Amino acid sequence: MNTIVLDPCQCHQQVFASNYARPEYYFRHLHGHTMAIDKFTIRSELASRCGAYPVGRGLVFMSDNLETLEMTRPFHKFTAEDYQHWRAKRMKDPRPLRPFEPVAFFEFDDRRSITVDIDYKRPCRYIMVKPTGFRSKPHHFR
Repeated sequence: MNTIVLDPCQCHQQVFASNYARPEYYFRHLHGHTMAIDKFTIRSELASRCGAYPVGRGLVFMSDNLETLEMTRPFHKFTAEDYQHWRAKRMKDPRPLRPFEPVAFFEFDDRRSITVDIDYKRPCRYIMVKPTGFRSKPHHFR
């Protein structure tokens, strides 16, 4: 079993923040090797620090190239219910999962860290975390 910890701040006490409305976080093996991930752990603060709004929920994608990860826009605003509905429908499709389709959904409760199983396990070179919601909504956010 392989677990990956998706925490850009794990080694530092600095906050990683983005000023983009729809950030995406990309990860790859340090040496460019293919990874086989069974589950992942992601951490997010409980409240805003330095004006940044902590990730509350999101999707995980796995691919062998970055180009296919650019095609993830249809999943942009998925909630847990949207993901479960999509997943139930997708399980009826006999075709293999496409590289731009999500492999997992996560949603924080009152914990700073969660570990989530990958729903569709497959080897990959890149992992993308696409936040789809915040723990608290900014007043000026649309």
